[in-house]
Amino acid sequence: MNINELMKSLSELNYELKSLIRKTKIDRYDNLSEVEADWNNPEQLLLVEELGSAMQKISEASEIISYLKKPIKEEYVLHKNSNGRYECSAHEYTCGNSIEYYAYDETEERYRWVISRVEHDGDDYYIVNSKWLRCDRNAVPLEGLKVDVIKLR
Repeated sequence: MNINELMKSLSELNYELKSLIRKTKIDRYDNLSEVEADWNNPEQLLLVEELGSAMQKISEASEIISYLKKPIKEEYVLHKNSNGRYECSAHEYTCGNSIEYYAYDETEERYRWVISRVEHDGDDYYIVNSKWLRCDRNAVPLEGLKVDVIKLR
């Protein structure tokens, strides 16, 4: 299997995952409180708890697959605007915004695209440490950073 075949298979599976997420309402309540169960039965309570945990992970996986399917609008370079926020011609980044940026991975010794989010420390915006790159908060300067902007649907 190659990466494109894997993405295709996961995209097809994601249709079913989204249906299951809607039916259980895990995306609304972060638990399975809306699923019919005997709430006095210890075995069913265990199932509700463990399946709720599994459904949260399925929901996260579905969000990742959905994100990766979205087409890239264009690559841009960030600069600080007059409001003190970082922007490109397509988007202004503030606290909590997701960001997909191009950075050097010192472990792998190569450049790669990384998904993370932007936060503010009272002085300036920074990129939250990502799961792929182990770095200090200021190791990825936003000024001049190359970013992908995803086309929102």
